[in-house]
Amino acid sequence: MPGQSDDGAPVAVSKAYDFVLWLLPKVEKFSRAYRFTVGERLSASGLDVLLLLVEAAYAPSKEDLLSEATRKVNATRYLLRLDLHPAKSRIYRTADGVSFLGWRVFPDRCRLAPDNVVRFRRRMRGLQSEYGQGKLEWPEVRQRVQAWIAHAAHGNTWKLREGLLAQFAFWRGAGSERSRGLLEQPIEEPAGVEPQQERT
Repeated sequence: MPGQSDDGAPVAVSKAYDFVLWLLPKVEKFSRAYRFTVGERLSASGLDVLLLLVEAAYAPSKEDLLSEATRKVNATRYLLRLDLHPAKSRIYRTADGVSFLGWRVFPDRCRLAPDNVVRFRRRMRGLQSEYGQGKLEWPEVRQRVQAWIAHAAHGNTWKLREGLLAQFAFWRGAGSERSRGLLEQPIEEPAGVEPQQERT
C-alpha cells in the first residue's frame, strides 16, 4: 500500500524510527559536557517525534499531532547543529599538551606555540624595515615589542625571549648619523623556573 513501509508502518514512522536508531549511538559519543545537556535534549526530541508520528498514524485527527511533530523536528534540526566540530574536538593526553591562545599548555608548564614564535620573527623583520625607512618612531617599535614580551612572559620563556631579541637590532640613517635602537627585557627571570629554549 502506498505510504507504508514493508512492515506495514507508515513511511514517516519508519523514517523517524531509523533516525532515532542512528541518533542514539551518536549522542552516546558526545563529551560529558554535551551528552548530559544537548545530548539528552536531542535524544528526547528525536523520541518525541517518533511517538507523535506513531500517534498520528492511528489517530482520527492527525493535524495537531503532525503540527507538534513538525515543531519537534525543527528543534531537533537546530540541536543537531550544536554537535562538536569533528576537527576541533579531540582528546589529548595531558602529557602532550593542549594548544590554547598561542600557547602549548602542559600540566606543569606553558610553552609558546612554534607558530607564535615564527609570527613574532616576521613581525620583527617588518618593524626593522619600517624603522629603517623612517615609517615608525622608536617609542612605537618599543611599545609593540614590549607587548609581545608581556604576552611571552606568562610562560617559562626567558631564554627564548633573550635569544630572539638578540637577533634584532634597529638602525636608521647612514654613516656617522646612524642611530641604533636596542631591545631588552624589562623583567628579570623568575627564580626556580626552567626556561624555554628556542628551537632551531
